[in-house]
Amino acid sequence: MRIAVTHTPLRNVLRLLVTCLVAASMSTLAVSPATPAPQEPKRVIVTVDDDKFSPEEVTVNAGDTVVWQNVGKSPTSAKAKDGSFDTGYIMPGASGEATLPTPGAFEYYDEPHPYKVGRIVVR
Repeated sequence: MRIAVTHTPLRNVLRLLVTCLVAASMSTLAVSPATPAPQEPKRVIVTVDDDKFSPEEVTVNAGDTVVWQNVGKSPTSAKAKDGSFDTGYIMPGASGEATLPTPGAFEYYDEPHPYKVGRIVVR
């Protein structure tokens, strides 16, 4: 007489292991983030001397802060042409800043020296 063994303890353990691995991989896929985590806001430095902004153009993310450091000998400013920001006068050795929450391109100038211009691109 012959006895057919259809399920051995080892086979049951292997089936259970495979079932658990498949279930775990599916649950991992279900909770994986579709988009990267938001970045912490940054501070981007622009130096201002008596002749120009440096760099003249910067690219930042929405929510970042641009800091203008006056390394020149006379007061300066950074004023958006569209009025969206204005540092006011920045004395030599001091700094002024603006946080930019909205994407877009912003042209700005130095109010006491309007020939000094710059541009900020916000992503």
